[in-house]
Amino acid sequence: MEKALQLAEKAFSLGEIPVGALVLFQDKVIGEGYNRVELDCDVTAHAELIAIKNASSNLSNPNLKGAILYTTLEPCLMCLGALLLSNISSIVYGASNQKLGVVDTLIKMRQIPHPGEYPEVIEGVLSDRCQELLTNFFINLRRGG
Repeated sequence: MEKALQLAEKAFSLGEIPVGALVLFQDKVIGEGYNRVELDCDVTAHAELIAIKNASSNLSNPNLKGAILYTTLEPCLMCLGALLLSNISSIVYGASNQKLGVVDTLIKMRQIPHPGEYPEVIEGVLSDRCQELLTNFFINLRRGG
């Protein structure tokens, strides 16, 4: 999660909502990303999707069974859809997403029909630090900074 936080800090420095994500497979980072929505003018450029895309490319396989996604913020519906389709085995996240979180917050992931296995979920890892980064970003944004 430390590495995901570093990626989130990079997003922060670029004026993006500070979310970072990485995918581990067999104890190796095979994909990483940070939010690039504003930079790329692309609403799909979420940290998790970028990390999944990089991981699949590095494995030359869209099936990420056995891999773990670490993300600083609970995934939204779009990202969770990609995680389910990729067969990721575990999702580890920091801060809960009160506006868009669909793993545990607004919707429970298991309420979403899925023909495969649901990933294991570990929530709240370094949540205070993840939340603090988000809070500081939005305070800075409101101040015009």
